Amino acid sequence: MRPRLVLLGGIIVALIVGCETKNVSQSGAAKTVAMGSVTMEVVQGETTKQFVVHDVAEGTTLEAVMRQAKDLPIELKGSGWTAFVQSIDGVATNQTEGWTYKVDGEHANVGIGSLELSPPVTITWSFGAWESMPIAE
Repeated sequence: MRPRLVLLGGIIVALIVGCETKNVSQSGAAKTVAMGSVTMEVVQGETTKQFVVHDVAEGTTLEAVMRQAKDLPIELKGSGWTAFVQSIDGVATNQTEGWTYKVDGEHANVGIGSLELSPPVTITWSFGAWESMPIAE
């Protein structure tokens, strides 16, 4: 009798372990998400520095990517639609100057917490006077 209990216990353990490691979707369909790289260029006068974040899923916000960028020295305030770039590479936004960005060469008309990306994409950051910044329509 005792050997049967041990065998039965081994079968139960094998079934439990098998269930924990098997990954099956309930709908039966696997969801695929496009992935790509986001290149961020930081332009300061004559100098341009590039930072790349790999394996960014389509639909990820620019704010989330910036928070993932380990090599990009950045300070953000707020989150979501209130996210704001306080400084990049030690250059801080102030009352008369700040950071703006372009997405693949086009000025953005939303904040970093609202912009959903479709990698591969290039974000170009520029620092300048507020009055010289383009106004989004």
